[in-house]
Amino acid sequence: MAVRQRGRGWQADFKLPGWPRIRETFATEAEARAFELEARAAHALGRPCPKRDGKQVRHSKIATITDLVDHCRKVHWNSKKSGEHLVRNAMLFAEWVGPKVPVAEALTVEKIHEYVEYRMDCKSNSSGTINRHLSAIGVLVRYAVELGLLPKTIKLPWQTEGAGRLRFFSEEEEAAMLAVLTLWGYPDYRDLFIFLADTGFRLGEAEKLLWTDIRGRSITVEGAVAKNMETRTITATTRVMSVLDRMRQRYGNYPGPFAWVKRRQLRSVWDRLRAHFPWMGDDTVVHTFRHTCASRLVQRGVDLMRVKEWMGHKTMNTTLRYAHLAPKHLAELANVLEHPAHPLAVEGV
Repeated sequence: MAVRQRGRGWQADFKLPGWPRIRETFATEAEARAFELEARAAHALGRPCPKRDGKQVRHSKIATITDLVDHCRKVHWNSKKSGEHLVRNAMLFAEWVGPKVPVAEALTVEKIHEYVEYRMDCKSNSSGTINRHLSAIGVLVRYAVELGLLPKTIKLPWQTEGAGRLRFFSEEEEAAMLAVLTLWGYPDYRDLFIFLADTGFRLGEAEKLLWTDIRGRSITVEGAVAKNMETRTITATTRVMSVLDRMRQRYGNYPGPFAWVKRRQLRSVWDRLRAHFPWMGDDTVVHTFRHTCASRLVQRGVDLMRVKEWMGHKTMNTTLRYAHLAPKHLAELANVLEHPAHPLAVEGV
């Protein structure tokens, strides 16, 4: 038994195969020994480390997403035939999100959705390739939950062959969300969501936007900030101009209009919205506002090339995901063919 007295408490300090060293302190020697016995039993049965005080015991050596990838490599992927490829895919995700980012910040619905778009847009990956990347991320999520590094599992955005369904907000859904945020006293987040819906900006792009990037109605995303490393400029809508005016009044001394955003508070507000509106479901995230912007542009007849430029898609393949939303645009082509350019090109001649 690796139980020893430390100060006024008793520490259970032990190492089991496949688990990082565990150190937990208890008020009495009996509690420490009971915990170690319970942990050893769980390990023998292939179960996660037992919970203490309602929280799963965290392994002290796993702090960053890179630590978690290394842990999964040792205890899960080493015995798999395709383990080398899965480790590589997991490391690619870790490098993209930031090798030293804490596990709970790296493995969020928002980050995973952004990563899928990155694989589509910047790497031109097929649905099958993206699913293999998601498979590796799914293992990271499962082990993070088992190790107490995440409170619950995450629904992954698995891709289907062909044009899969993209979730976007209708005007009625958006209006309901904005009204409730106003009622709850969250005008800043209401304005953030308006900005995202009308610009198509990624959340990270909005957070890093500087006041100097705004010139009149022109808003520029610098290449160093954009996910695809390319600079783009869009024109603000009337709603966006009003939002920027309000942000300047409240946060004019900040580097940019949305530099005040705190991700933890944003997640809390979003979770409250999802609890309030059952129709939001697990497939809606803040990134859905970006899909909403692209969907509205296509539905209102904007050609795909200009949608690509507005959204900052690196390849047309990403933009083509929205093509099925423009049936009227295709119907107009039939009208063009109904009127022959040459007078002899008529039926029956």
